[in-house]
Amino acid sequence: MTRKKAVLLAAVLLLAAAAVVTGILVLRRATDYDWVVRLNWGISLPRRAELVYEADSGPSFHGDGIRYHVFSCTDPEPVEKMVCWGSEGFNRYGESFTEAAESWLTEIEVPPEQWPGREAVFWYQRQDDGSELILFWEREKEKLSILEWFL
Repeated sequence: MTRKKAVLLAAVLLLAAAAVVTGILVLRRATDYDWVVRLNWGISLPRRAELVYEADSGPSFHGDGIRYHVFSCTDPEPVEKMVCWGSEGFNRYGESFTEAAESWLTEIEVPPEQWPGREAVFWYQRQDDGSELILFWEREKEKLSILEWFL
């Protein structure tokens, strides 16, 4: 093998190895829920948030459906600084956040003991495509619930 071919082969193998490593890192990151929330909604989860419950409406071709995640957040400060928390409000269909949550959580068969409590504060966001996000924060229970509805 000539020197030119050896250098070319080494370069091709190095590029292939770099592509494999990059692919693994991207796939690993795509399963990180914090990254998904940041990408979809522009918010970051607290670093020490521990996932304690999750449910969704199952796989779909377009990624539409309902997702629900509950986190334990023993340090309330990052959660309280995460967004501008408010009281009960209404989504684009005129449902209160609580009514929307009850409807969506019932649809994906979340047991009521995993639902956000009535004492939670809320944060709501809607995207241009009609997808909705409702965050629930229960400071006394150290519980952050994230409810997403994708169209």
